[in-house]
Amino acid sequence: MGGYGAVISAGGAVTQLAVDYPWGAPHKTLAIHQNPNSTLKYPAQRIKAVIAFAPWGMNHGVWDQSTLTGVKVPILLVAGSVDDVSGYEKGIRAIWKGITNTDNYLNLEVNSNDGIWSKDETGQPKADHSHWIGFKNRTAKGLRFETLNSGN
Repeated sequence: MGGYGAVISAGGAVTQLAVDYPWGAPHKTLAIHQNPNSTLKYPAQRIKAVIAFAPWGMNHGVWDQSTLTGVKVPILLVAGSVDDVSGYEKGIRAIWKGITNTDNYLNLEVNSNDGIWSKDETGQPKADHSHWIGFKNRTAKGLRFETLNSGN
């Protein structure tokens, strides 16, 4: 449930449906996460960005458009397009589309294969270097990076 905790830490809230699930947390304990911005003061000022790996629940009603409006820090959602646990289109991608109050501050080529590896003899990037930051040459193949601007 690390992805769930990451979304909560970024300011997301859960729906009433999530609180009421008979197979969920006992004694309505998820209710504390219905309005984490006021009860828990999320996101905390010290949180500058969040990375959430495959947060589960959107396709089961844990999140919705209104509960994601509290996310106010940049959040990177890591997802697999064939994820059959968290779901992709109705799961993780739907969370991504629902987070509309923050911009993502990374600036990468949308398709990693379009990046150019161009470094000088000392290993410093040249002006045309657009290979994904943090990946060694030829190790970012097949990745896709998408962003939404806040307010969309």
